[in-house]
Amino acid sequence: MLKIIEQQTDLIRQKQLNAAVKLSISHASLAELERIERLIDKRKKELENS
Repeated sequence: MLKIIEQQTDLIRQKQLNAAVKLSISHASLAELERIERLIDKRKKELENS
């Protein structure tokens, strides 16, 4: 019985870790997309002003 509980606990920990990694990657991707968007907007303004 204890072995099953330990296995389930390990599985839950692994799922939590996987979720945290996915969330971290999503945040990094979002930050990168926002950075690219700012660069595009900056370039548009430069082109409009020239």
